[in-house]
Amino acid sequence: MAFTIASKSWENQGTIARRYVLQRKGGQNVSPQFTVTHIPEGTACLLVVIVDHHRMARDWLHWVVQLPVEAVTLKEGGALPDKAISFPNTFGNAQYDGPAPPPGSPHDYHLVV
Repeated sequence: MAFTIASKSWENQGTIARRYVLQRKGGQNVSPQFTVTHIPEGTACLLVVIVDHHRMARDWLHWVVQLPVEAVTLKEGGALPDKAISFPNTFGNAQYDGPAPPPGSPHDYHLVV
């Protein structure tokens, strides 16, 4: 079985709560909780990406983080574990930056490992 990622913060096919939205769009920019399971033996690290697949967003990266395999769960709004590396997102920041779509334009966000 391949990697599985689940979040208590975001419901699959649901609406993302305002607390996870970018501050300039009225949110709190809180990073979501997630847990990765079914990690194949021999995996050296995990790369977790939150991406907006809307055609106008053109696969906008909201978070790109490399995690050691020991860190299979990240807490909501929590600090990254030791040995984790956050890479620049499309905003140019090496951190989580939440959704910020234009009003009336629903976007499709994916949490991928």
